[in-house]
Amino acid sequence: MCRSIGDKTKLLKLKAERNPTMTTNQHPLVLCFVLLCASFSLSCQSEEKPEKENVIRPVRFSQVSFAQRTVERRLAAVTHAAVESNVSFRVGGKVARVLVNMGDFVSRNQPLAKLDDSDFKLQLQQVKANKISVQAQAENAKAHYDRVRALYVNKNASLAELDAARSQNRSAEAQVVAVQQQVELASSQLKNAVLRASGTGTIGHVLIEQGEVVGPGQPAMIFASAGHLEVQVLVPEVMIRHVVRGDSLQVVLESFPDQSRPGIVKEVGVMSVPMGTTYPVTIRLLEDDPDWRSGMAAEVIFNLPTGFENDRLVVPSVSVGEDSDGRYVFLLKDINDGIGKAYRSQVEVGGMQDHGIEVLSGLEASDLVVTAGLTQIQDGQQVRLLGL
Repeated sequence: MCRSIGDKTKLLKLKAERNPTMTTNQHPLVLCFVLLCASFSLSCQSEEKPEKENVIRPVRFSQVSFAQRTVERRLAAVTHAAVESNVSFRVGGKVARVLVNMGDFVSRNQPLAKLDDSDFKLQLQQVKANKISVQAQAENAKAHYDRVRALYVNKNASLAELDAARSQNRSAEAQVVAVQQQVELASSQLKNAVLRASGTGTIGHVLIEQGEVVGPGQPAMIFASAGHLEVQVLVPEVMIRHVVRGDSLQVVLESFPDQSRPGIVKEVGVMSVPMGTTYPVTIRLLEDDPDWRSGMAAEVIFNLPTGFENDRLVVPSVSVGEDSDGRYVFLLKDINDGIGKAYRSQVEVGGMQDHGIEVLSGLEASDLVVTAGLTQIQDGQQVRLLGL
């Protein structure tokens, strides 16, 4: 209809231009008709424009909850044997035999390796022969001293002769003691030519080979004692004050993620590791598992205090806004099929931790608050709850 009126208006304008004889009374009528049609055409155009749709803004939300007194923290760690040490010969020599392999289970005093002991046997025989000679000399010195003492009593020997005999006897006795110690040393060296296990456990590594010449104290094997494993973990400085010797916790191995074992804090370091701000902590596992081995990657689960009381409410820090009127949150109410309304609510906040901020007033447990886009929401605005 609007299009036909516009066409008629154009036709009247064309006739007026082509017919200059049109009366003056007719010109105002034409002008009024043209203006009326233009106004009607604009009205029609405004009616043809579609109405802008009402957009419902999506929001993320969180439920107000009571504060927890502890929070879980997991730190990477490594298992190791409770006693893990280097085993070495106390004497040097050529390795004659290696009696164990890596991974072997050994018992206390079991032979692990042997040195060529021929030199030690010869040395022992030599000192034993020397001992016999010294003992004979000591017996002669003792007999001579007894004779001189008897003569001195009968006044047939001088005091100087008695003193000389006494000195020879004491010297012979000292030589007997010295040669006896040499025998014991030679016997000990012969005994130490055999490397034995210091306890019950497992051979972690074998570091020597047959025919190799080793020195005293040179590591020959790595021995891991049997029994419960221990876990070593580096604790950051912000957590170390909460870790106390004797605390109970849980340990999970990456190879067995569905299993956890109880542990107890055995040692807490008082000095940080070099070039770092972490402190070593040793944890003893209270249970033994044959599938758990030294050197496995693990996670230690700490339950650390949050500093909050149980009766305090906590919300995510991103849900709290602040302007000239104070701090506020947007409460979600009138929720139906995932659509609700966001209402501004003034709150009073307390302490802040890494997992939330304490709310002293303005909220109740189980309230839902917006956690993103607070500055783009108006009080009472309709929103869509993501995740519902």
